[in-house]
Amino acid sequence: MLNRNLHLIEPTLTGLSGHEYGYVASLVSANKSFNFDIHIWLGKTASNKDIISKLLNINKHAVIIHKYFIRAIRQIQKFFLYYKFLKNNQTFYVCTSGLIDLVLCDFLSKCFKIFNRNSTNNNLNKQLAFFHFHQFNKTTNKIQKLTQITTDSKKSFKILATTVNLANIFIDCGFTNVKHIPCPSFSPKKTIEKLQCSFNKILYAGVARSDKGFSLVVDTVLAMQDKYAYLPFVLQISAPSSNRYDAKTLGSLNKLQKIANLNHKIRLYRNALTDQQYQELFFGAICLLVYEQVKYSDKFSGVTLDAFYAGCPVITVDNTWMGDITKRFDAGIVLQQPTITSVSLAILKIKEQYANYHANAKKAAQYLIATHDPKHSLQAVYDYL
Repeated sequence: MLNRNLHLIEPTLTGLSGHEYGYVASLVSANKSFNFDIHIWLGKTASNKDIISKLLNINKHAVIIHKYFIRAIRQIQKFFLYYKFLKNNQTFYVCTSGLIDLVLCDFLSKCFKIFNRNSTNNNLNKQLAFFHFHQFNKTTNKIQKLTQITTDSKKSFKILATTVNLANIFIDCGFTNVKHIPCPSFSPKKTIEKLQCSFNKILYAGVARSDKGFSLVVDTVLAMQDKYAYLPFVLQISAPSSNRYDAKTLGSLNKLQKIANLNHKIRLYRNALTDQQYQELFFGAICLLVYEQVKYSDKFSGVTLDAFYAGCPVITVDNTWMGDITKRFDAGIVLQQPTITSVSLAILKIKEQYANYHANAKKAAQYLIATHDPKHSLQAVYDYL
């Protein structure tokens, strides 16, 4: 391989919270088996003291950090960065891809054919562009735009998808280089086989968003106060990366804060936690993953991974990746239609049979650890070069 540079693109990566850091850090860790020269293009406000120092500590000899993206203009910056990569035949990997990334690169690829129409260098047409999709909102407009990507781009762009259902969207739209590559993740720090936990809380983990069922979780907490006020609830209530709550979530937060002021069994975490603090949330917990079924029909969930890695059973919804894994290992309860009543009953059932569900969650973890090994992501890149 003549060019060992691999450019990882993660414009909203500025801190240790969210999936962005774990994704990039796991790839850097797995690179010890591949020896790419990794360039990480992240947010301009990324801290040298926490995120950058941690990334460099993983493998400082093969990592170059570029503090580049300004959130408000990141799509414009992508255009010029992708132009640079395509023009110079650099291998780049968009860690959290969206339709805009394909549209920009498709436009630039068409321009390259004009710029280099008289060139005899075939390498100019070898576009080493990898796009890892975690989700795709299947609106009529977006599917139409995906279909309109040029045939040459559909043949040359490398599409990686976190779920089989997601991969099929691109295959159905004519893309030929499509692979199902689960989202890369660190293995849990504690040995799963030896982990023993007894029930101690009900948990909502991750950012507070309406599509993640936050309002249903809050309504369930409130409904259970009459008979089950003794049950400990722990909720992360940090804002999304945009730092803005949606209107529905804001209303639920106000209700939650009022009841939390009256019941010390309800603990709220607004600020980002360290890796260890976050992982410890799941020990002995029942994790509520009552996400919107339609929006998560083809999405991967990192919180589900975190839960099982801690031997934590979950309550989730059917016809999703989360539901499929949970049913496969009987590692929790999968709901057809999540409601206050169905979630409440599921909590009580898992609580009474916690040891059994905990054991099954550990079995799920063993499977997921192997499946989500970050080496698979880098191997997908290596195989194309």
